[in-house]
Amino acid sequence: MKTKDAWSITRNTIFYNVAFFIVGTVIAILLAVLISEMMSKRASRLYQTIILLPYLMSWVVISYLAFDFYHRNPDLSTIQFFRCLVRMRLTGTMRKNTGLSYLFL
Repeated sequence: MKTKDAWSITRNTIFYNVAFFIVGTVIAILLAVLISEMMSKRASRLYQTIILLPYLMSWVVISYLAFDFYHRNPDLSTIQFFRCLVRMRLTGTMRKNTGLSYLFL
């Protein structure tokens, strides 16, 4: 490899790293300001969760949740199970002796 190519490769690598750092920082600050200016706090919390979820959880877990959410058989879906639990809680059909009531304390 020629010395001229090595300097060109090094210069391009440094340029791309600096550019990605600057663009990433600007986009992150812009998103943070936009989310903080939202009128609905519930929606802003939802967007924050959606944006941060990949950083806090494994991609394997996220892909399973996405697969489970769009599962063809709704009886086998974990999301349906939790919806059922919430419905039971809201209708008052959950009893303290079911063993699941500790989820809703």
